Parts: sequence; C-alpha cells; structure tokens
Amino acid sequence: MEKQSLTIIGDEEVTVRKSSKFHPSIWGDYFIQNSSLSYAEESTQRMIKKVEELKVKVMSMFEETSDISQLMNLIDSIQMLGLDYHFENEIDKALRLIYEVDDKSYGLYETSLRFQLLRQHGYHVSAVICSKVFSLLSITDDIYDNYSTLEESTLLTEAIKRWNPQAVYCLPEYLKDYYLKLLMTCEEIEEELEPNEKYRMLYLQDEIKALAISYLEEAKWGIERHVPSLDEHLHNSLISSGCSAVPCVSYVGMGEVATKEVFDWHSSFPKAVEACCVIGRLLNDIRSHELEQGRDHTASTVESYMKDHDTDAKVACKKLREIVEKAWKDLNKESLNPTKVPRLIIERIVNFSRSMEEIYKYNDMYTNSDTKMKDNISLVLVESFPV
Repeated sequence: MEKQSLTIIGDEEVTVRKSSKFHPSIWGDYFIQNSSLSYAEESTQRMIKKVEELKVKVMSMFEETSDISQLMNLIDSIQMLGLDYHFENEIDKALRLIYEVDDKSYGLYETSLRFQLLRQHGYHVSAVICSKVFSLLSITDDIYDNYSTLEESTLLTEAIKRWNPQAVYCLPEYLKDYYLKLLMTCEEIEEELEPNEKYRMLYLQDEIKALAISYLEEAKWGIERHVPSLDEHLHNSLISSGCSAVPCVSYVGMGEVATKEVFDWHSSFPKAVEACCVIGRLLNDIRSHELEQGRDHTASTVESYMKDHDTDAKVACKKLREIVEKAWKDLNKESLNPTKVPRLIIERIVNFSRSMEEIYKYNDMYTNSDTKMKDNISLVLVESFPV
C-alpha cells in the first residue's frame, strides 16, 4: 500500500502526499531581501573600502618579500584564513619561485611547509560547484523522501538515468523544472572546466544516477513496510547517504590534483570512501531515529539492527556507534598510509567526515537548523569580520 494515495474529491482524483513537519527556514528571506539587513549602507561602504585597502597592502607584501621562508609563511597564513581566493595570481607567482628554490639548507619546518604548499599547487576549490550541486542533491533527497509518489519517483529515476532533456516530457509538471535545472547546472559546470577536465562530469553524473537509484529503493522499502537486514540496508544506504557523491563533487573543481586516476579510484568505492559513508549514514540514522518514528518513514539502520539482533533502540544505537568508531579507525589508517591518490584527496574525505560528526554529534543540525548550525552560518555569512 502506497503511503501516498488517490482520494476522490467531487469529480476529481487528488493525490494525498506524505507530510513531514519540518520547521520553516529560520532565516526567512534574510539572504534575499538585502534591504532588510540591520547594518547601515554607510558602514558597509566603509568596510568595503577597508577591505580593498587591506588587499592592496597584502599584495604589496608579496612584491616586497624576497625571503622564501617568509613568503611561504605568508601564503600559509592567507590560506588558513580562507582568503587565498583574493590573491590567486600572487600566490601562483610565488609558488613558482618556491618550486625553483634550492631547499637543501632548509630545516624540518621549512621543508615540510614547502612540500605542503607545492602539493597544493594547482588546487582551486570551487565553492560554487559544491553549493549548485549540493543544494540540488538535497532537493532530490526531499523529493523522494517526503513528496513524490512511488510512480513519480520511478519516472524521475528513469529520467535521471537517461540524462537527456527529452526525458522531461515523461515527468509530472512539478518535477520538470527541477530536472532541467539539474541538467543545466551540470552543463554550466562543464563549461567552466578546461577541455581536458570535462570528462569529470561523467563521473559526477554516475554518482547522481546511483543516488537516484538508491533513493528509489528506499522509497519502495517504506511503501512495503520492509525492514531490511543491516547488511542489505548498508548496501543501499551507504550510497543514499550522499557521502560518496559530495566528495566527488569537490574533486571536479580541484585543478590538476584531481586526475582521472583519482576519479577511477573514487568510483571503485575504496576503504576511505566507504568509511566516510558509514560515518555519515550511521550518525544520521542514530540522531534522526526518534524524529522519524513520529512520521511515516523508511526504516533506518537502527530498525535494521534491532530486527537482526532482537534488541531495543538503545542497544542498537550503542552498537552502531561502535561501527562508526571502527570506520574512523579505517579512515585514519587510510590517511596515514600511502595511497593511490594525493593526500589532498584523502583530506577532502576526512574533512567531510568531520563535518558529519559536527552536524550529528549532539543533534540533527541538518534538519533542525535552529541550533549551533545557525551560529556557524551566521559567523560565516552574516556577522562582520573584524578588520
């Protein structure tokens, strides 16, 4: 029996959809209505002027610094502040000098710093790519999880598998804009890539297709009231966690460091990626278990463990946390040992796993954003940075 059903109202059939009681956006139209910002226009202009003055001052530091050690420390400091995107040309020019220098007289600190910076050469994180794509993946999850009927989910999955604008005509009206936006976003990203980098989008498309297939499988579980075994659940839900897709998205904008070998490695679902998916999936399920029991939802790994071992939720959550700890050990081991890919790629996976710990450590801050998540976003996007 579908969780969505057709109800006759008058002479018309009306689709009755699932309804999840998520709280409305805590930001309202804050980020849309710029005129509603509390700070005065005059203060904003002063801040902009001060920022420009400081940028000129930092640029002059690049020109005036002849000592290579000082230059490396300058670049390192700028990167740790997250301001390197303002000085890409200056940093690239300085890195060429650092590469050519004779480092035989360097101590351990200078040698390691030089190595770190040179390994980062050509690495340009694309925040736009991560945010266009990540937002769309979040919407995709909500469509399957909270809104579409099984028939609509099946049609959407087939359209995503086809990855062709013509497939839009098979979709219900409300999904057409979303589907075309998904394809258009990926096309726009591809246009930003160098000719020898465009192949990367095929790997990203495969990740999105795999997500859609796994979302559909979970939708079927929910409708059939099926509680799979833990192994069966993880076989599908490690993919539906999105923790494989998101790092892959980040590779797309990583310049020369993200080679075809990196994408082949990632698509083979290596131990590091598997560990990241285990961490994200189980932490999510443990924190959201109580919330999701209050609404019609697909069984989580908590229910699967309870069924497998005939135990209660408290014991199941404890055992799942032990699996998370093992996954962290696996990920740490992969980080310390030589791998087939550059360390920057492993760091991308480790940092994303850390973000999952932060989001789900004490609460489900992804769903309940009126928490520390609000403070984190505010610190980055709302509050003025002292200059």
